[in-house]
Amino acid sequence: FTQDSIIVGTNGTDATVTCYNRGLAFKVGAGKLFPLSSQNPNAGLFGKIAAGWVQHQSVFFINEVNAPQIDGDYALLYDHQRRGFTLNESFGYMFMSNHRLLANFYVALELNQYWMHSTRDYILDHKMGLHGPDKNKYFDFSYSLKLCWMIPLTGKPSYDYYYF
Repeated sequence: FTQDSIIVGTNGTDATVTCYNRGLAFKVGAGKLFPLSSQNPNAGLFGKIAAGWVQHQSVFFINEVNAPQIDGDYALLYDHQRRGFTLNESFGYMFMSNHRLLANFYVALELNQYWMHSTRDYILDHKMGLHGPDKNKYFDFSYSLKLCWMIPLTGKPSYDYYYF
C-alpha cells in the first residue's frame, strides 16, 4: 500500500480492486393498521416494528493485476465483517382499496438501528488506525422515506388483507 492507500500489484502498477458490500439479515416483526374511517377499514395510519440479527462485510475482488496482499486468506485482514442486533421501525399511511383497483400503496418513514461488533480476530486498516484486534462497538443509524405500490394478485374482492 502507498501512503494514499493505493494497492500496488506484483508488477509495480496500481492494482484495480473492486469493493462490494454484502449483507444478511434475519428479522421478526409485527405491525398494526389504525383505520381512519369506517368506510374502508384497510386504510389508515400504520406502524411496524421488527428486531433481529444482521451481518455485513466488505469483499474485495482483484480485477487485473495480481495483488497477493489482499488475495485469499489475506483478504480477511481487510474485509471488516461485522454482525449484531438490528431494530427497525416504520410509521406511515397505508391505503388498500375495497375494490380490485391498482390503488394499493403505502408511504412510510423507516428507521433502522444496528448495534454491531467485528468478527475478525485481526484487522488492518490504515485509515481507521487498526492494526490488530478490533474491539470497537459500532452503532449505525439510517432512515428513509419509503413509497410502496402493491399489486393485488387475488381474483375476488376481499375486505381482509394480509401482507408480508
